[in-house]
Amino acid sequence: MQSYREFINSNMVPIIFAYGLTFFAAGLAIALQPRQLSNFRLAHHLWMLAAFGIIHGIAEWGDIFIPIQSPYLSDFWIAQLWDLQQTAWAISFIFLLQFGATMTAYHLPWKPGFKSFILRLMPLWGLAVIIIGVYILPHSYGQSYVRYLLGFPAAVLTAISFLVERRTFTAYQASSRINMTLIAIAFGAYAIFGGLTVSEQTLPGLSWLIYENVFSYTMMPIYFWRMIIGLCFTILIIRTLHIFDLEYRERLETAEGERALATERQRIARDLHDGVVQAIYATGLQLEVAARSTANEPEETAHLIRRMVGQLNEVITDIRRYIYNLAVAGEDEAGFEKYIKKIADEFSAAASIPVRISVEGKRIELTPKQKQNIAFVTQECLSNVIKHAGASEAEIKFNYRPEALFFSVRDDGAGYGGVQGKVTGKNSGRGLKGMRERAEAIDAELVINGNPGEGGTLVSMRVLYRKAKGLS
Repeated sequence: MQSYREFINSNMVPIIFAYGLTFFAAGLAIALQPRQLSNFRLAHHLWMLAAFGIIHGIAEWGDIFIPIQSPYLSDFWIAQLWDLQQTAWAISFIFLLQFGATMTAYHLPWKPGFKSFILRLMPLWGLAVIIIGVYILPHSYGQSYVRYLLGFPAAVLTAISFLVERRTFTAYQASSRINMTLIAIAFGAYAIFGGLTVSEQTLPGLSWLIYENVFSYTMMPIYFWRMIIGLCFTILIIRTLHIFDLEYRERLETAEGERALATERQRIARDLHDGVVQAIYATGLQLEVAARSTANEPEETAHLIRRMVGQLNEVITDIRRYIYNLAVAGEDEAGFEKYIKKIADEFSAAASIPVRISVEGKRIELTPKQKQNIAFVTQECLSNVIKHAGASEAEIKFNYRPEALFFSVRDDGAGYGGVQGKVTGKNSGRGLKGMRERAEAIDAELVINGNPGEGGTLVSMRVLYRKAKGLS
């Protein structure tokens, strides 16, 4: 037993250093965590907990560094250093007490004026304890006095504050609430080992809570158990701080979603104004002409009306296209392929041209923006097959490869004007220009191969996945 005690005493320096390091590291981690934009009440008061950890860790290191100075300084200055260490202890406890009182006061049914009075009283209480415990009472009694009147209530209030603040984290990970519960338990343990356990007990009924008895009962010094509590606190508080990263990430995703929604609204408004609205306006003008010429030129009026009916059908098709583009964003990859098949089935029913759909490779996630633009290209391709190709069949293919989706629409019609290669602004019509813009919007490569009379037209797109390009 004696040799074991000597072994522990010989290793007391690293134990005390590790004890101080755990609290110092916890305080530093809290201080370096950005929390200015957080909506959590806890975030705006953690600076007091950070101050406690940093100051408390430095104060504990005094048990190592002050004895080292003994050969070089007089007894007077050594006594001043011990008083300075005890003052630092007390100041760290004042920060912890203020943190616990501030967080707990939010949940008490007191009037705001009374809460403010209590919170302002805490620093005055701490100052009175420092004056009496450090500069009036003897050193050993003063240390006990500081721990009883500051350390113990500070740890208890902090434990309570973490327990009650768990409710504000209900919308986030359950692990964060568990971590806060464990932090509360850690501070409850520190209230006993750091607030009530002292070198010389002076409180009646607690004479067993002294350093020597802790060593006798547990075979480890009090500094070891405080180190374990500090280590648990450090690990748990770092894990809890992750909640602020989740909060910022959620806020960023919300902002990106709102920006994307605003951009999409602007695009729809622009497309409707330039396409649908102008077409309806033109049709209205023609109806006025038809109304004036009904009596005198009935045949020409009938022809004009039939042309306007065709224009209105195109308007309806455009409106349905916008609606489909909005609807397809929420589909998963299998649902997206079914949606493309629905477009193909409607095309087949209207044009009496069969359309085959094939899927190769393992499905990989596409973004809503990619799905919308692929759907638009599909509709434009099939529309061109009806208007220009004179085809007897068509094929839509999804080829999922590890780096990109290769999407293509092929027909066996007349071909596209002898053009072979990438679509550019010079060789694009209005529909093909729209396809090019859709491809550019998702950073995809659009290629049209057209061989008149020799196998129809192949429109292909190479669409990089989000993980490869960071697309949204």
